[in-house]
Amino acid sequence: AAGFSNREIAQSVFKSEGTVKNQVSAILLKLGVRDRTKAVLKAIDLGSLQLKHLPNLKYCNVHYLE
Repeated sequence: AAGFSNREIAQSVFKSEGTVKNQVSAILLKLGVRDRTKAVLKAIDLGSLQLKHLPNLKYCNVHYLE
């Protein structure tokens, strides 16, 4: 979520901050990691996320693979 806080995510998806916190915690638990950064790295390793670099190399797009 691009480094957004639980509050920012909750506002953007119209859920409570507590719901977002619970969902993030569930994802971390399922992946067996302790923070969001490690969750992203683990999801990439598992093939669940794919990074696509843009031409300027300053930014990248993250694509969720179902």
